[in-house]
Amino acid sequence: YMFGLDPKQIFEETTSDSIFLWIPSNDKEEKRLQSIDIQDPKTAHILHKHSNYASYCRAPPELEQPLVSSMLRDVGIGLGQYDPTGEKLTTLGRGEVETFIGTKGHLTGWHTDFQENFTIQLSGKKKWTLKQGTVKHPMRGTTPHYKSSEDVIENQIKAARLSNPDYQFGEQDLESNAFGDEVEIIMDAGDILYFPAGMFHKVETVEQGVSINISLMGSTYASLVCKTLEHILLQKEEWREVICTNERQGIDVLEKMKSLINDLPSVVKSFGDSGLAEGMLPPVLRRPPAFETVKENYEFERDETEGSDREQRQEIGSLNENASEEWDEKVYSTCDQVEMDSTSNQIDDGIVEGEKEDHVVDIGIFESPEEFNPMVPSGKKSWRKNPLASLMKMTDVKSFYADANNPIEDIENF
Repeated sequence: YMFGLDPKQIFEETTSDSIFLWIPSNDKEEKRLQSIDIQDPKTAHILHKHSNYASYCRAPPELEQPLVSSMLRDVGIGLGQYDPTGEKLTTLGRGEVETFIGTKGHLTGWHTDFQENFTIQLSGKKKWTLKQGTVKHPMRGTTPHYKSSEDVIENQIKAARLSNPDYQFGEQDLESNAFGDEVEIIMDAGDILYFPAGMFHKVETVEQGVSINISLMGSTYASLVCKTLEHILLQKEEWREVICTNERQGIDVLEKMKSLINDLPSVVKSFGDSGLAEGMLPPVLRRPPAFETVKENYEFERDETEGSDREQRQEIGSLNENASEEWDEKVYSTCDQVEMDSTSNQIDDGIVEGEKEDHVVDIGIFESPEEFNPMVPSGKKSWRKNPLASLMKMTDVKSFYADANNPIEDIENF
């Protein structure tokens, strides 16, 4: 997938909208890099070859997607979840594979990244210098080596000071922003290096060559909980109220906010007692589905879609080969060793009455088809409604579209 490490073909086959060329400053006192983005691969190659500029672009999707998917699963970031299209709201992990084509003598100064990084040297040689940073679980990288706007620098400093209130921006402040000894590593072709988020590093290209960097990212607990709380609070009319003040009616917006905040712990506790944590992280999120490479236009061909669907159905128990899209939303979660809240949740080993060969689990019955295989083997199988799920019968939606080709008796079987 790397086209024999030929820079020209790498540029031509990249999924990046542009190829970035890193340009060192001519000012001896101003050592920060700047970049230019070139949309035309031929122009980018000419500048790279004749001006000795190091370059950067995304790796082909055929390489990026399987690598990112397998790495997320192996290290557990984002619970192994990965969606190359970026369209699924429930995906907790993401990543990319960057291609660097270094030129001899190119130096990338001290900086940090917010991703977990695995770099693979494919050809040439680089010298890495590393030092432990003081910012834990960084939300942003810090790039004093790069010529950035004031807004970018401000946001980087603010993000860093969430962890280290004394953080100072600039390579000259490395002593206060990092600790421990500096470590130098020579990367030859075939070498792999892991450097965690927040690690200060600088890189010098000793011999011209190509390397790829696998950058892994994931959602934070803060992000997941805040999104979930919004979902919960919007179920209450007092939280859906538009922020507004009306002096004539004696409405004080500040007092209203204080009242809502004071009530917040009881809201969280109420949902926490009903399985909020399991609702936010149901089994379907804790066990990533089978991965399928996405085309460059992010559209599957029909045969690929069918194959992907089959793999996912086999993984979760082959519930229903022709199930509706709503089932794919996974509004139910299978849980082990769960006490039944009512007899309506009781499981038996039979088939739901009235079911045909294609089994659909009715939301009012929660009975398990006979051939259902749980994702986690257990002597006791049960269904439990996700407290965050909003359930409805599909007849509430499908019946609106009833016509001669889709009679109501067929719709009721959805």
